Amino acid sequence: MTEKMLARVAVSSVPYAADRLYTYLVPDELIGSAEVGKRVTIPFGRGNRRVEGFLLEVVREAATSPLKPIDALLDDAPLLDAKDIRLVRWMKARYFCTYYDAIKTILPGGVWFQYRELWHVNGEISAENALSSVAPDSLEETLLRAMLSAKEIERGALDLLGGEKTAKALRSLEACGLAVRETKLRQRLQDKSVRMVSLCVSAE
Repeated sequence: MTEKMLARVAVSSVPYAADRLYTYLVPDELIGSAEVGKRVTIPFGRGNRRVEGFLLEVVREAATSPLKPIDALLDDAPLLDAKDIRLVRWMKARYFCTYYDAIKTILPGGVWFQYRELWHVNGEISAENALSSVAPDSLEETLLRAMLSAKEIERGALDLLGGEKTAKALRSLEACGLAVRETKLRQRLQDKSVRMVSLCVSAE
């Protein structure tokens, strides 16, 4: 059985009962840059909704079942080092919290953001040439037509058209230069509160 590069990912927004490290395939184009401590976007659940995750392990071993691939990396450099990850594991076991709850306590609030993945047809290629480059009535053609119908389209809308096959079709279109993916990030800013206290002591 052929060994592949696999990633163990802590997934955001999962309840404690379902919190564990989920295994994903590292696509060929991300091998070398998919490092422990970086954030990623991944397809999660039956609906393959795009969620954020943290790479806590990267291993090379044989996959015993079909795996979903990582979508994209969100960081140029790791945000967590080996010491941080040991602390996260200890906190999860000690305080019965999720991996993400533990991670959020040791990272500054400014690193968290909302992620949007948008797609559009390569502007250097005409619509006619783009459509003629893919097989008629294929998922790739359906996705291209959806992109052509709008200036840019959300990844979630494309997922509705192809389900689990969408990710592979989009990677193919991107590799051929027919489609372009853009990532838009917005920092999640939270209201800051300051607690004021005063001593109840007489001025006398």
